[in-house]
Amino acid sequence: MRIWHVTAALAAALVMTVPEGLDSCGIAPPSPVFATKRRPADLRNQFLKGKVGVLQRSYQQRYLIGTFRILSGVPLTDAEAGSLYPAPSARQDPPSVEPGLDGWRKTHGAVPGLGVYKTVTLDGLLYSFENCHKDAFIKATATLANLSAKWGERDPRTLDWVRAQDQVFANCSGKDAVIPAPPEAGADPLLAAHRRYQIAAALFYSGQFRKASEAFRQIAEEKDSPWRPWAPYLTARALMRAGQFDGDREANREAKDRLLEILKDPAQPDRREDCLRLLHLWQLRVEPRARLEELSAQLMQPSEKDVSQSVIDFLYVVNDRQGATVETTSELAAWMLVMSERPPAESGERAVEWWRKTRKPAWLIAALANAGEKDLPELLVAAGAVPAGAPAFESVAYYATSREVARGRNDDARQLADRALSGNLQRSSRNLILALRTRLARDWNEFLRFSLRRPEPRIEESEGAEVETNAAPIPSGTAPVFDQDVIGDFNARVPLSLWVDAAANPILPPYMQIRIAQAGWLRAVLLGRDEDARKLMRRVAELRPPASEVARGFLTAGDAEESRFAAVYLVLRTPSLSPSLPLPESRTLDFAETHYVDVGCRSCWTMEQRSQVPPATLDFLTPAQRAEGEAEWKRIRAAEPWQATYLTRETLDWARKHPDDPRVPEALHRAVMASRYRATDAETGKYSRQAFALLHQRYAKSEWAEKTKYWYK
Repeated sequence: MRIWHVTAALAAALVMTVPEGLDSCGIAPPSPVFATKRRPADLRNQFLKGKVGVLQRSYQQRYLIGTFRILSGVPLTDAEAGSLYPAPSARQDPPSVEPGLDGWRKTHGAVPGLGVYKTVTLDGLLYSFENCHKDAFIKATATLANLSAKWGERDPRTLDWVRAQDQVFANCSGKDAVIPAPPEAGADPLLAAHRRYQIAAALFYSGQFRKASEAFRQIAEEKDSPWRPWAPYLTARALMRAGQFDGDREANREAKDRLLEILKDPAQPDRREDCLRLLHLWQLRVEPRARLEELSAQLMQPSEKDVSQSVIDFLYVVNDRQGATVETTSELAAWMLVMSERPPAESGERAVEWWRKTRKPAWLIAALANAGEKDLPELLVAAGAVPAGAPAFESVAYYATSREVARGRNDDARQLADRALSGNLQRSSRNLILALRTRLARDWNEFLRFSLRRPEPRIEESEGAEVETNAAPIPSGTAPVFDQDVIGDFNARVPLSLWVDAAANPILPPYMQIRIAQAGWLRAVLLGRDEDARKLMRRVAELRPPASEVARGFLTAGDAEESRFAAVYLVLRTPSLSPSLPLPESRTLDFAETHYVDVGCRSCWTMEQRSQVPPATLDFLTPAQRAEGEAEWKRIRAAEPWQATYLTRETLDWARKHPDDPRVPEALHRAVMASRYRATDAETGKYSRQAFALLHQRYAKSEWAEKTKYWYK
């Protein structure tokens, strides 16, 4: 289970460690998405209709292809969109008879050790690949059915064929070659033809590609072989394997010649599609530049066909930069590379050259994202001319603003951001630009105003993936909240005096004020800021009237010792409380309610992790405020933690001095439970046992003694 460790100082530098949940934390629950990183947020209703939003370098490459098409004025057809971005398929029960390996097993029976992947050493590296594809098992299953119908299932010829086929498939994953014996003299002609094919197949799967190609070539000359129609194609395939795995350049040349012969042969129309696919694969390996040029032209033209294989092949070449100089071969490939997360060297100059040559919006975006300082003035003028509502506007506005921020031209950056925010932006785009605008805030109220962002309503992040959902992303639905950059600023940079202001600032909605007031109260307590703690607790009571009773215990405390116990008591009742703002997906705590642990552990983060956000300038802070915020954060992080031992020890100390305090029985019970759920040390068991004993000795008839069955080490 992940544990959320928080640190702070309570007069004598004390802090707590709180678990958020009892459930397993191996798989984190979904979290809201404020700006998508891997894909457009609204694919069907926005992106495919020409509204590309802010293009992220981290987008999956298939979305970059669609973006370039849209920005080039060549929208995707329904067929292209369906093959590039297929809708999630509904889960279906597996069929009773499955094709491929499972179908062969069900027809023939279990074969020990039968696999489909083979591992080989190539250029000193280990490669694992699918050696036997499902079609091989489907054909074997069909052949067995035909022979059984012709000869009978128990006929010696059928059984002989099955034994040889098992030997063939033993080469799929086996290291040692297993080759069936040649057909005996006088063998049934059909069985002999099948055997010669089985030998060729076994040679192929065992990696003896030249021998396999010769065996298939001979089968192509057998007039009565049932495998003759496939033999020329299989000959070329074996030669291609020889070129790939054996470095046989001559085999590569022969493979191409044989494929072209088949394509020119009008007597072999059934092999045309298979040969074209194999020829394209040959081009990818031997002539990647030429194939890239073909694929680029195809992908930039509207098509009513499934383009998924073309996309796979295109990306294979683009990502294998040693295979071709893609930047000079394909405009689409060149743009995708400069907009990747790791753009090649000189991307700025190339992007600017392409933009000046084409004046395409896609290249303006790429140039703004990559160009050097000397080209920026020209690009920023062009950015200002892009009209609001144009497909490229949101990306241009974002990258232009980002560059002005990086240059330190904050007034110009504010002007760009404010122009964009005044329009009808997609939610992810708005949030990205709001994040920039928050960093440019000129005063505290402006910071708060731009800090509120609405999460995407139909996207959530689950195990690192952005997936569509119908569930509300956060407890407050899609109401504006703080994203993690603002949370990080509050926790690590904003002084407590501004927490007090924010808890009652009308710029923020009440549901945000209460989160700030509760976390800020504990922060004030831990920092020994008594007056601020009282202000914040009074604000909690105003925002949540049901919490007034528990708040009264703290507000009416007569001295520092009673005030400290009131804080301990409230923390025992609300173990998820932290001096750090919770993540947006965490529910807002209610001091009037009690619990032992939270229902989930999405926010079980350490404060160090929470502080790892892009640095905000917060230029509006005075030097004194900046120093105050940094000093407070340093004290909080450096303090000794409020562990189960501390909480139990403090409860015992108060209970012994004030046995008539009506809060004591509940506090003892919760202190014992803290020794089970919170961080512990070598002393925890001792104090847990003492609290258990005191509860049962002095308050045996209370409901809290009844609920406390055990103490914990």
